[in-house]
Amino acid sequence: MANPRCYSVIVFVFCCCLATHTWGQVSATKSTPVITRTITPLSDHHYDVVITITATGISGFAKYTETLPDSAQVKVTEPQNASTNKVGNQLKFIWTSFPQESIISLHYVLTLSGRFDARYKGVLRFVSDTRVTEVGLKEEGVSIGK
Repeated sequence: MANPRCYSVIVFVFCCCLATHTWGQVSATKSTPVITRTITPLSDHHYDVVITITATGISGFAKYTETLPDSAQVKVTEPQNASTNKVGNQLKFIWTSFPQESIISLHYVLTLSGRFDARYKGVLRFVSDTRVTEVGLKEEGVSIGK
């Protein structure tokens, strides 16, 4: 059986090529997007997670991926016109046309059955000057849960 990550990479590269050829020039300014994450407890085991992406000049195809704790369950509440899916421990927000607002906020509710102490990763990928550009959320240790 083929690795699901392989399919994800193939689809991403295909969509980047499609975006470049179908929608014309896809570019970003020289400023690098800034990504932040805020986690607010809602109740035992439930957390409101807000990903804020500050970016200008991104147009066309883009994907933001969160690597979640293995046992996490999520409910996306504000996808900002992105298609969303969860594959394994990755939550993906995919845009065929990235929002033009300079600041967008992605919201989801994270449910954990126990404590989570680890590095919590996030990555934004988009096409810039016909090349895939990757900007990571500053990786930091996160401790949540009881």
